[in-house]
Amino acid sequence: MNAYLIDPATRTISPVETDFSLPSIYNLLGCNLISSAAGQTNGDVLFVDDNVSDGEHEAFRFGTWEIYSKALVVGTDRSGETVSPKNPIELYETQIDWLGAKMFEPNVAFLSFPESARLERDAEDRMATSLQENLDWWDAFLKRNKID
Repeated sequence: MNAYLIDPATRTISPVETDFSLPSIYNLLGCNLISSAAGQTNGDVLFVDDNVSDGEHEAFRFGTWEIYSKALVVGTDRSGETVSPKNPIELYETQIDWLGAKMFEPNVAFLSFPESARLERDAEDRMATSLQENLDWWDAFLKRNKID
């Protein structure tokens, strides 16, 4: 099956073959822990290194996401199975801004109490829904790849 490998070091997006198993994904990304990012309405998603170290990395921007590692573009079907991306590679080529070497720093925000409390409640509501969707997706992924 096909996926697209985004490599900020070489500033390329290349079609790659993968069986979508975790070892295959880890090998393509050069990591041992992944997260999903930048989910698209059609089910396409980016797998990225979830263990990026602090410091300078080649990076790119995809929409509002800044990614500090390689990324693998895959698709998902209605049951959460990983499949080939639905969007053509050319669409991703037009949506990426190469940022070059950039310092990776965690984002932290501090808010005053009244505004903070309201935002925290709103965020908790959104996170509960988002978390369940993420858990359902990962559960399907783990079952599909026979990972206990």
